[in-house]
Amino acid sequence: MRTPRPRNNAAVYEDAIMEAEITRMLLLVHIQPIPTNPDKSYVEMLYAYENDAQPVRDMDLVLYTTLQDVWIARTEGDLQLLLELQGELYMKLTTQQNDILQLIIHGVRHQ
Repeated sequence: MRTPRPRNNAAVYEDAIMEAEITRMLLLVHIQPIPTNPDKSYVEMLYAYENDAQPVRDMDLVLYTTLQDVWIARTEGDLQLLLELQGELYMKLTTQQNDILQLIIHGVRHQ
């Protein structure tokens, strides 16, 4: 069976951008703590981009704040909160993104 072609190429493009943004946010949380090496200034700039005043373009606000909660839970080493957030995010994330979240949880579990 052939998959129907999307009606709106712009929407497909926006979905791909959103998926990449979510993956990027999760990867930044995974490589926590924020690098202090001057060679990593680009990564520090990306961390600075993630703040309440400037949410990622067109991202659902609930998803965005839940991803920020992942950052807070990771920073505080709160395994229980991470597990709860994983349950909330599971159906909203791709397989790859769920794998990254699992790596974040694994890192906190073995701190």
